[in-house]
Amino acid sequence: MRLIAVLGLLFFGSPAQAQGTFIPFSGYWSGTASGEVTASVVEKLHCTSNNAVGANGSAMKIILRCANKSGASLHIHAAFTQTVGKISGSWEERTYQVAGGISGSLNDAALIAQVSSPNFSARISVRRMGKLLNISLVPTSGTGRFSVTMIQ
Repeated sequence: MRLIAVLGLLFFGSPAQAQGTFIPFSGYWSGTASGEVTASVVEKLHCTSNNAVGANGSAMKIILRCANKSGASLHIHAAFTQTVGKISGSWEERTYQVAGGISGSLNDAALIAQVSSPNFSARISVRRMGKLLNISLVPTSGTGRFSVTMIQ
Protein backbone atom coordinates (compact mmCIF):
# COMPACT_ATOMS: atom_id res chain seq x y z
CA MET A 1 0.00 0.00 0.00
CA ARG A 2 2.84 2.38 0.87
CA LEU A 3 4.48 1.72 -2.53
CA ILE A 4 1.23 2.65 -4.33
CA ALA A 5 1.03 5.92 -2.40
CA VAL A 6 4.66 6.78 -3.25
CA LEU A 7 4.12 5.97 -6.94
CA GLY A 8 0.97 8.06 -6.96
CA LEU A 9 2.90 11.06 -5.61
CA LEU A 10 5.69 10.58 -8.17
CA PHE A 11 3.37 10.38 -11.16
CA PHE A 12 0.53 12.67 -10.16
CA GLY A 13 2.06 15.05 -7.60
CA SER A 14 0.71 15.91 -4.21
CA PRO A 15 -2.64 17.68 -3.77
CA ALA A 16 -0.76 20.83 -2.66
CA GLN A 17 1.19 20.86 -5.93
CA ALA A 18 -1.93 20.30 -7.96
CA GLN A 19 -4.02 23.14 -6.64
CA GLY A 20 -1.90 25.42 -4.46
CA THR A 21 -3.04 28.35 -2.41
CA PHE A 22 -2.34 32.07 -2.42
CA ILE A 23 -0.56 31.86 0.98
CA PRO A 24 3.01 32.02 -0.46
CA PHE A 25 2.15 35.37 -2.10
CA SER A 26 0.72 37.06 1.01
CA GLY A 27 2.23 40.05 2.78
CA TYR A 28 3.82 43.39 2.04
CA TRP A 29 6.41 43.53 -0.75
CA SER A 30 8.55 46.31 -2.22
CA GLY A 31 11.04 46.55 -5.04
CA THR A 32 12.04 47.95 -8.40
CA ALA A 33 10.13 47.58 -11.64
CA SER A 34 11.03 47.96 -15.27
CA GLY A 35 8.24 49.09 -17.58
CA GLU A 36 8.96 48.92 -21.29
CA VAL A 37 6.72 51.50 -22.93
CA THR A 38 8.21 50.96 -26.40
CA ALA A 39 11.29 49.13 -27.66
CA SER A 40 13.40 52.23 -26.93
CA VAL A 41 11.64 53.68 -23.85
CA VAL A 42 12.02 51.90 -20.49
CA GLU A 43 10.72 53.39 -17.24
CA LYS A 44 12.18 52.38 -13.87
CA LEU A 45 9.65 52.50 -11.04
CA HIS A 46 9.57 51.76 -7.31
CA CYS A 47 6.71 49.42 -6.37
CA THR A 48 4.94 48.22 -3.27
CA SER A 49 2.38 45.44 -3.14
CA ASN A 50 0.06 44.63 -0.26
CA ASN A 51 -1.34 41.12 -0.79
CA ALA A 52 -4.10 40.07 1.60
CA VAL A 53 -4.92 36.35 1.59
CA GLY A 54 -8.06 34.78 3.06
CA ALA A 55 -7.75 32.39 6.01
CA ASN A 56 -7.88 29.20 3.92
CA GLY A 57 -5.65 30.56 1.13
CA SER A 58 -8.31 30.36 -1.60
CA ALA A 59 -8.81 34.14 -2.05
CA MET A 60 -6.42 37.06 -2.43
CA LYS A 61 -6.65 40.83 -2.86
CA ILE A 62 -3.70 42.79 -4.23
CA ILE A 63 -2.97 46.50 -4.15
CA LEU A 64 0.09 47.19 -6.32
CA ARG A 65 1.42 50.76 -6.54
CA CYS A 66 4.37 51.79 -8.70
CA ALA A 67 5.76 55.27 -9.38
CA ASN A 68 8.90 57.17 -10.24
CA LYS A 69 10.16 60.75 -9.94
CA SER A 70 9.25 61.59 -13.55
CA GLY A 71 5.56 60.98 -12.83
CA ALA A 72 5.04 57.54 -14.36
CA SER A 73 2.76 55.43 -12.20
CA LEU A 74 0.57 52.33 -11.96
CA HIS A 75 -2.09 51.65 -9.35
CA ILE A 76 -3.55 48.15 -9.66
CA HIS A 77 -6.25 46.55 -7.53
CA ALA A 78 -7.05 42.87 -8.10
CA ALA A 79 -9.15 40.22 -6.40
CA PHE A 80 -8.82 36.47 -7.10
CA THR A 81 -10.37 33.24 -5.94
CA GLN A 82 -9.15 29.74 -6.68
CA THR A 83 -10.83 26.38 -6.86
CA VAL A 84 -8.80 23.23 -7.52
CA GLY A 85 -5.91 25.19 -9.00
CA LYS A 86 -8.03 27.34 -11.35
CA ILE A 87 -8.21 31.06 -10.61
CA SER A 88 -10.69 33.74 -11.60
CA GLY A 89 -11.25 37.31 -10.59
CA SER A 90 -11.14 40.94 -11.57
CA TRP A 91 -8.55 43.72 -11.80
CA GLU A 92 -8.51 47.47 -12.20
CA GLU A 93 -5.68 49.85 -13.12
CA ARG A 94 -6.71 53.20 -11.67
CA THR A 95 -4.14 55.50 -13.33
CA TYR A 96 -5.23 54.55 -16.86
CA GLN A 97 -8.81 53.61 -15.88
CA VAL A 98 -8.73 50.09 -17.35
CA ALA A 99 -10.50 47.12 -15.76
CA GLY A 100 -11.33 43.55 -16.65
CA GLY A 101 -11.23 39.90 -15.75
CA ILE A 102 -8.51 37.41 -14.96
CA SER A 103 -8.40 33.64 -15.35
CA GLY A 104 -5.66 31.06 -15.15
CA SER A 105 -3.99 28.52 -12.92
CA LEU A 106 -2.24 28.43 -9.55
CA ASN A 107 0.22 26.10 -7.92
CA ASP A 108 2.49 26.54 -4.90
CA ALA A 109 5.20 28.23 -6.98
CA ALA A 110 3.34 30.43 -9.47
CA LEU A 111 0.16 32.06 -10.64
CA ILE A 112 -0.10 32.05 -14.45
CA ALA A 113 -3.05 33.87 -15.98
CA GLN A 114 -4.57 35.92 -18.74
CA VAL A 115 -5.91 39.39 -17.94
CA SER A 116 -8.39 40.97 -20.29
CA SER A 117 -10.55 44.02 -20.85
CA PRO A 118 -12.23 45.44 -23.95
CA ASN A 119 -9.05 47.36 -24.93
CA PHE A 120 -6.24 45.35 -23.34
CA SER A 121 -5.14 41.76 -22.80
CA ALA A 122 -1.93 40.31 -21.40
CA ARG A 123 -0.29 37.24 -19.90
CA ILE A 124 0.66 37.64 -16.25
CA SER A 125 2.84 35.51 -14.04
CA VAL A 126 3.42 35.88 -10.32
CA ARG A 127 6.26 33.73 -8.98
CA ARG A 128 7.60 33.32 -5.44
CA MET A 129 11.32 32.53 -5.20
CA GLY A 130 12.39 32.41 -1.56
CA LYS A 131 12.02 35.96 -0.21
CA LEU A 132 11.48 37.38 -3.70
CA LEU A 133 8.22 37.90 -5.57
CA ASN A 134 8.33 38.50 -9.33
CA ILE A 135 5.37 39.86 -11.28
CA SER A 136 5.61 39.91 -15.07
CA LEU A 137 2.99 41.30 -17.46
CA VAL A 138 3.33 40.91 -21.24
CA PRO A 139 0.60 42.27 -23.54
CA THR A 140 -0.72 39.73 -26.04
CA SER A 141 -0.87 42.44 -28.70
CA GLY A 142 0.98 45.72 -29.12
CA THR A 143 4.22 46.68 -27.45
CA GLY A 144 5.54 46.99 -23.96
CA ARG A 145 6.02 44.79 -20.97
CA PHE A 146 6.20 45.22 -17.20
CA SER A 147 8.29 43.30 -14.72
CA VAL A 148 8.82 43.90 -11.01
CA THR A 149 10.85 41.94 -8.48
CA MET A 150 10.07 42.67 -4.84
CA ILE A 151 11.35 41.49 -1.48
CA GLN A 152 9.28 40.89 1.63
